[in-house]
Parts: sequence; C-alpha cells; structure tokens
Amino acid sequence: MKNRLVKMKTGSTIGPVFLFYLKEELDLNIQKQQIMHVTLSSTYGDLNFKGTNDRGQSIQLSGNKEAMSPMESLLTAAAACSSIDIELILKKMRQDLKSIEVSVNGERRKDEVPAIFTKIHLHYILRGSIKEAKAKEAVSLSLEKYCSVTQSLSSDIDIQSSFEIQEA
Repeated sequence: MKNRLVKMKTGSTIGPVFLFYLKEELDLNIQKQQIMHVTLSSTYGDLNFKGTNDRGQSIQLSGNKEAMSPMESLLTAAAACSSIDIELILKKMRQDLKSIEVSVNGERRKDEVPAIFTKIHLHYILRGSIKEAKAKEAVSLSLEKYCSVTQSLSSDIDIQSSFEIQEA
C-alpha cells in the first residue's frame, strides 16, 4: 500500500477497485491511531489532584505548590520522553550509556493568561562511554523526529537542547 501513486483526471469516476484500496488505506490509518486515557481526581486540600492511567499508575499535581505543577509536569514529560528516545537510539548505535540526567528550564510569558511557555531548554547529562557525534545525533533525532511530547507542543515554543558526556 505504501508509495501508491493515484492519478485522476478532472471529472473522472472512481471505480470499485479504487474504492476498495481507498477503504483499506483508511482502515490502516485508523488502526494506527492510539487512544490514551487518564483520570484526574481531586485529592486532599484545595487545588490538589491525582492523575491515574489505565494501568493504575499515578502522579500528584497541584496548583498550590504542594506537588508538581501541571507546567512542571509538562517539562518533566518532555525530559522523560526525549530521554527514552535518546537511550533507545544510543543503544541501537551500540553506545555504552549508563544513565541520563536532564535539567530543564522553561520560560513563560509574564503577566499574561495563559502563561504559556515561550522557550524550553533541555540539557542532557549522558553518563557512559559515548561518542560525541552519536550523542548529538541521538538528541537531535529525539527532539526533531521521535519525541511525542515535544512534537505535540506548539511550534511557537523555542525548544533548544545541549548535552554533555561524563565518562562512567
């Protein structure tokens, strides 16, 4: 089904064979979509919430600094998602990665509602025996192609990265 080129002249009719292939391709696209579900519930005190996924795993969120804020969790999600990619990519590149630590800074609009992020900087500390060119490629591939979290963020957000390698 991939790379099938269909040319049609203006005013031409669509035959049953083409409709069969079109339906099959649409069905494949629908199967590629993944539905994710979480539940958010109020917990102790004001502005405190517990987010739970379908596997029963949960995180605490808060609007009063008693737990991680939703905006802090967004930065954490970007760091976690890209770190997963980077680890998988470096392993495929046969690099000896021992651990990853990420320091994330997010700049938000001042005195505006909503106070959205305008800039996010992720600094990766990669520990292990890793070639610099491989690390650079892995970080770039993650942030520009594979990380679902950073790819889901607005294109108006300036997402930058840096990394350092520490021998372990």
